[in-house]
Amino acid sequence: MTVNGLSPLAASARFLALGAFVPGGSVFGVILMNRLKLRPYMVAGGAVLLQIIGTVFLSRANTEVHIQSSQYGLQVLIGTGVGLIISAVVTMIPFVMEEQDIRK
Repeated sequence: MTVNGLSPLAASARFLALGAFVPGGSVFGVILMNRLKLRPYMVAGGAVLLQIIGTVFLSRANTEVHIQSSQYGLQVLIGTGVGLIISAVVTMIPFVMEEQDIRK
């Protein structure tokens, strides 16, 4: 809002690319762990890399009023990384909890 001079509604619409890919990244993470048998820490590592790459390049974006289309692609990277890390962390819960804490 502040950098690009947008209204709150217009600024939130610009973040739809990020928000839409969080659930997609979560589904993709579950597919990677279940079908391809990747370990959750491997998926989490890949997710962290996606988030770092997206955040570093997004932080270097111009502060002009015009929003570059590449910013939406970087939001997709960050959103996918967030979704991947959510599914990996939820999958890791049984590995870090004691047996007595997991049972009902």
